[in-house]
Amino acid sequence: MAMTILFVELIIMVLLHFAQFLLPSVFPESIWWIIDPLMLVLILAPILVNFFLQPMRVKQQELERQLDELSRFQKLTVGRELRIKELTEENSDLKTQLLIRSGQEPSP
Repeated sequence: MAMTILFVELIIMVLLHFAQFLLPSVFPESIWWIIDPLMLVLILAPILVNFFLQPMRVKQQELERQLDELSRFQKLTVGRELRIKELTEENSDLKTQLLIRSGQEPSP
Protein backbone atom coordinates (compact mmCIF):
# COMPACT_ATOMS: atom_id res chain seq x y z
CA MET A 1 0.00 0.00 0.00
CA ALA A 2 2.86 2.37 0.80
CA MET A 3 4.32 1.66 -2.63
CA THR A 4 1.00 2.60 -4.22
CA ILE A 5 0.87 5.92 -2.36
CA LEU A 6 4.42 6.73 -3.45
CA PHE A 7 3.50 5.85 -7.02
CA VAL A 8 0.45 8.14 -6.89
CA GLU A 9 2.55 10.97 -5.49
CA LEU A 10 5.05 10.46 -8.30
CA ILE A 11 2.26 10.64 -10.89
CA ILE A 12 0.96 13.87 -9.37
CA MET A 13 4.44 15.41 -9.34
CA VAL A 14 5.02 14.44 -12.97
CA LEU A 15 1.63 15.82 -14.00
CA LEU A 16 2.31 19.06 -12.20
CA HIS A 17 5.72 19.31 -13.85
CA PHE A 18 4.27 18.73 -17.31
CA ALA A 19 1.38 21.08 -16.67
CA GLN A 20 3.66 23.92 -15.59
CA PHE A 21 6.41 23.60 -18.16
CA LEU A 22 5.15 21.80 -21.25
CA LEU A 23 1.49 22.68 -21.59
CA PRO A 24 1.97 26.47 -21.79
CA SER A 25 3.96 25.91 -24.97
CA VAL A 26 1.12 23.83 -26.46
CA PHE A 27 -1.76 26.07 -25.46
CA PRO A 28 -1.85 29.85 -25.82
CA GLU A 29 -1.30 31.94 -22.70
CA SER A 30 -4.88 33.14 -22.74
CA ILE A 31 -6.23 29.70 -21.76
CA TRP A 32 -4.17 29.43 -18.56
CA TRP A 33 -6.38 31.82 -16.67
CA ILE A 34 -9.11 29.16 -17.11
CA ILE A 35 -7.03 26.02 -16.54
CA ASP A 36 -4.56 26.37 -13.72
CA PRO A 37 -1.82 23.68 -13.77
CA LEU A 38 -2.68 22.66 -10.21
CA MET A 39 -6.33 22.39 -11.15
CA LEU A 40 -5.38 20.21 -14.11
CA VAL A 41 -3.48 17.92 -11.76
CA LEU A 42 -6.42 17.78 -9.37
CA ILE A 43 -8.68 16.79 -12.26
CA LEU A 44 -6.38 14.23 -13.86
CA ALA A 45 -4.84 12.65 -10.75
CA PRO A 46 -7.94 10.69 -9.62
CA ILE A 47 -8.47 9.43 -13.15
CA LEU A 48 -4.88 8.24 -13.47
CA VAL A 49 -4.83 6.80 -9.96
CA ASN A 50 -7.95 4.79 -10.73
CA PHE A 51 -6.42 3.74 -14.04
CA PHE A 52 -3.34 2.37 -12.30
CA LEU A 53 -5.05 0.99 -9.18
CA GLN A 54 -7.95 -0.81 -10.87
CA PRO A 55 -5.80 -3.65 -12.30
CA MET A 56 -4.19 -4.09 -8.87
CA ARG A 57 -7.62 -4.31 -7.23
CA VAL A 58 -8.75 -6.91 -9.76
CA LYS A 59 -5.56 -8.92 -9.20
CA GLN A 60 -6.01 -8.66 -5.41
CA GLN A 61 -9.59 -9.95 -5.67
CA GLU A 62 -8.39 -12.84 -7.85
CA LEU A 63 -5.65 -13.70 -5.35
CA GLU A 64 -8.13 -13.57 -2.44
CA ARG A 65 -10.47 -15.90 -4.35
CA GLN A 66 -7.59 -18.32 -4.99
CA LEU A 67 -6.57 -18.15 -1.32
CA ASP A 68 -10.13 -19.00 -0.24
CA GLU A 69 -10.19 -21.91 -2.67
CA LEU A 70 -6.84 -23.20 -1.38
CA SER A 71 -8.02 -22.86 2.23
CA ARG A 72 -11.13 -24.91 1.49
CA PHE A 73 -9.01 -27.50 -0.32
CA GLN A 74 -6.59 -27.69 2.62
CA LYS A 75 -9.44 -28.20 5.09
CA LEU A 76 -10.87 -30.98 2.95
CA THR A 77 -7.57 -32.76 2.46
CA VAL A 78 -6.49 -32.46 6.10
CA GLY A 79 -9.90 -33.74 7.20
CA ARG A 80 -9.60 -36.61 4.73
CA GLU A 81 -6.12 -37.53 5.97
CA LEU A 82 -7.29 -37.49 9.59
CA ARG A 83 -10.24 -39.71 8.68
CA ILE A 84 -7.91 -42.13 6.85
CA LYS A 85 -5.70 -42.28 9.97
CA GLU A 86 -8.74 -42.99 12.17
CA LEU A 87 -9.95 -45.71 9.81
CA THR A 88 -6.49 -47.29 9.67
CA GLU A 89 -6.33 -47.42 13.47
CA GLU A 90 -9.87 -48.82 13.64
CA ASN A 91 -8.99 -51.42 11.00
CA SER A 92 -5.92 -52.45 12.99
CA ASP A 93 -7.99 -52.77 16.18
CA LEU A 94 -10.63 -54.85 14.39
CA LYS A 95 -7.97 -57.17 12.93
CA THR A 96 -6.50 -57.63 16.40
CA GLN A 97 -9.95 -58.44 17.87
CA LEU A 98 -10.63 -60.88 15.03
CA LEU A 99 -7.33 -62.66 15.58
CA ILE A 100 -8.00 -62.90 19.35
CA ARG A 101 -11.48 -64.34 18.75
CA SER A 102 -10.13 -66.89 16.31
CA GLY A 103 -7.52 -67.97 18.83
CA GLN A 104 -4.46 -66.69 17.03
CA GLU A 105 -1.76 -64.47 18.45
CA PRO A 106 -1.96 -60.90 17.13
CA SER A 107 1.27 -59.73 15.54
CA PRO A 108 2.81 -56.56 17.01
